[in-house]
Amino acid sequence: MDFLLPRETRFFTFLAQMGDLLVTGCTTFRDLVVQIEGLSEEDAKKRLFSIKDCEQKGDRLEVTILDQLESTFLTPIDREDIESLTIQIDKSLDILNSLSRRIEIYHITQVPMNVVKFADIIVALANLSRELIDDLVAKRDVRKKTEAMHQLENEGDDLFHMSMAELFAGSEKYQTIETTIFKELYEQVEVLVDSIDFFGKLIRGIRMKHG
Repeated sequence: MDFLLPRETRFFTFLAQMGDLLVTGCTTFRDLVVQIEGLSEEDAKKRLFSIKDCEQKGDRLEVTILDQLESTFLTPIDREDIESLTIQIDKSLDILNSLSRRIEIYHITQVPMNVVKFADIIVALANLSRELIDDLVAKRDVRKKTEAMHQLENEGDDLFHMSMAELFAGSEKYQTIETTIFKELYEQVEVLVDSIDFFGKLIRGIRMKHG
C-alpha cells in the first residue's frame, strides 16, 4: 500500500531553492573576483551582501526542511538523505560566505588569475549540482554529471597545488602579507570545491540506492 500513499514532494522544491541560492552565490562571487579591480567600494559591498543574503536564506531553508522532516510521515526519498543533502548545500553556502568575507576583511582589490579560474570551477560545479536535484526528482541517470563534477574537483586539486607553488616560489611579486592572504583564499576555495563535489556524490549514492 506504500505506493498509494501521498508523499510530501515539497522537500524537492526546498532543495531546488537551496540549489538556486548556491548557483546565485557562486556566480556573484565569480563576478566579484573578475571585476574586482574596477569595482567601487560600494559595488563590491553589494556583491558581498548578495552572497551573504544567499547564505542567510539558505540557513532559513535548512531550518524549514529539518523542522518539517520531523512532522512528515512519508517523504519522497529517505528522510536521512534529505537531511544530508540539505546540510551539505548549507555547508557549501557557509563556506562561500566565509570565502567572500575574507575579501572584505582583508580589503582585497585585486586577486591572482588563479582565483578567477577557481571561481569558474565553482560556478560550473554549482550549476551541475543544481541540475542533479532535477535529475533526482525525475529519477534520471546522474553518472555523467557526477563524473563531470569529479573531473572539475580534480582540476581544482591541480589548480590548488599550482597556485600554492606559485605563491611560495620565491617570487617578489607578492609581499609576505599578500602571500598569507592568498594562501587562505586558495585553501578556502578548495574546501568549497570539495564540498560541492561531495553533494554530487550524495546524489549519486541516493540514485544507486533507489535504482
